[in-house]
Amino acid sequence: MGRGAARGEGSLPGLESGNGDDLIKAIIARGGYDQAWLTEDELAANPLRVDAGDYARWFDQLDDGLRAEVTKAWGPAPGEMYLDRSRATSRTDPGDLVYAGLQAGNVVVLVQPPRGFGENPIAIYHDPDLAPSHHYLAAYRWLEAPTDEGGFGAHAIVHVGKHGNLEWLPGKGAALSAGCAPDAALGNLPLVYPFLVNDPGEGTQAKRRAHAVLVDHLVPPMTRADSYGDIARLEQLLDEYAMVSVMDPAKAPAVRQQIWTLIQAARLDHDLGLTEVPTEDSFDEFVLHVDGWLCEIKDVQIRGGLHVLGQAPQGRHASRSCWPSWRPSRSGVVCASYPVCARRWVWTRPPRCAPTPTPPRPLRESWWRPWRLATGTPTRWTRSQPSPRLVTSTRSARC
Repeated sequence: MGRGAARGEGSLPGLESGNGDDLIKAIIARGGYDQAWLTEDELAANPLRVDAGDYARWFDQLDDGLRAEVTKAWGPAPGEMYLDRSRATSRTDPGDLVYAGLQAGNVVVLVQPPRGFGENPIAIYHDPDLAPSHHYLAAYRWLEAPTDEGGFGAHAIVHVGKHGNLEWLPGKGAALSAGCAPDAALGNLPLVYPFLVNDPGEGTQAKRRAHAVLVDHLVPPMTRADSYGDIARLEQLLDEYAMVSVMDPAKAPAVRQQIWTLIQAARLDHDLGLTEVPTEDSFDEFVLHVDGWLCEIKDVQIRGGLHVLGQAPQGRHASRSCWPSWRPSRSGVVCASYPVCARRWVWTRPPRCAPTPTPPRPLRESWWRPWRLATGTPTRWTRSQPSPRLVTSTRSARC
């Protein structure tokens, strides 16, 4: 949150060093909001605070209905949460509401006040009935209030991280009024909201209920889960079993036992839904089932790092992040050219494609082209030809 030019911004930890961990550690050192760990000394030493008397004055300016709901849930202003009276000058001084954050000149970095408490605080994030606490409202009212009234006088707020809980406060779903908690808390402050591009539903909620200006950003760079540890060892045993079954069948029982022992030791039998060891006659079918399951596990897309705002993925992160976008989509417009083996490609034509199935053009000419909707049923082809340049790793012919 900032006002005017960001004078003094350079004094924030991490900006000069370029290490974001410095800023995180500095904020954690302020004590946070965890009531189980926050001490009275940390509360008293925190310099980021709002005068409770000023908040009481701002609270009286809110809608009567909203004030009644807040008072019913949290008592009269300023409440008791994160209230520090160590600097009170008299018995009538209500003290200060304390916040986890840092201020440097015209910039303040503030951890959003907690919305929920108790055994399951996360479940309260979306509670449509629980009014925000005094501590919560005071933070936003302090940010908007001008400096001559005891506020920070911010010109705008930037919510970082998907998603916060302001847009989920009680009130109408759209066209909010003064009695709706998001509108009462935010007031007239512009809200800029860097938001994950793959969650438009909750982003729309922020636009409708918090007049947010969304700045979409990419997801973290993706990569294949691939195999490691026990799964990699199991793959080796399956390959060995396939070889000895043909070259030296006398060794097959020993390898079968090793496979089953490893599956039980890694508790993969629970994932596969197995309760007993397969019989000798059914073991080959069992191996095929495990083999297909391992292929699915290795193909799962997982996060391979963190996304940096304003920086596109580079190198292997860029190519690996593209694979999910090129998989077949239910909409039927995306060309699916996804590698499943070192020299095999599965081509998927979406529903209602051309009625007469014909093999696709060579990979070098049309692997990127979308299939147009027509009529027919999904059709798959397997082509044996080299993988394109984007593929940076090979997989066994067994897949």
